[in-house]
Amino acid sequence: FDAQKQASFILNVFCLPIICVVAIALNVYCIRTLNRMDKGLRGTFHIYLVALCAFDLIQATCSVVWLPPKSFEHYQHGRGGGRPLRPAREYMTYAQPFLVPILLVASNSSVWTLTLMCYKRYREMRQSSDCTPAPNKRRAKIQIFCIVVISAIVNTTSLLKNKWQWNSNHNFTDTVPTNISTSPEFKAIDSGVY
Repeated sequence: FDAQKQASFILNVFCLPIICVVAIALNVYCIRTLNRMDKGLRGTFHIYLVALCAFDLIQATCSVVWLPPKSFEHYQHGRGGGRPLRPAREYMTYAQPFLVPILLVASNSSVWTLTLMCYKRYREMRQSSDCTPAPNKRRAKIQIFCIVVISAIVNTTSLLKNKWQWNSNHNFTDTVPTNISTSPEFKAIDSGVY
């Protein structure tokens, strides 16, 4: 078994959970701190920060729950190990279809929220101080909601492309193309989105 796969196994099974647990703790702390602020100080930027922390919290939680078992499963398969325990097999077979979409939506939402925050700050800096519009908290919440919806729509094609199933020949869960992914219409939509 080569050194690169062993290093990947060590990083994903041992280091990644530590990083994710630290990220979970820090994001919970940030959300708690931001929500304790005086309501008069809470503006649109506050809403964006809370949303960004929430998306990162979801992403770290999904990563710590999904990636280490998946890496262990592939490592065990690569070493020619025996069949994984039945609970681990069932966990990976049933958890992946739920965790991967949530992880993808949270990841994209986090990036787009950060992009929106940068754009808003840039726009505020470009405008003169006398014509800066008053912060609109409702609009900020609608923008965050739209980011989540658009992220879910964009990821729909990647979610419909494959299905997860247990591969008894190789003793690990694997992706299998779905019937819809072979249609020309789906391929056109998928290539247009990515």
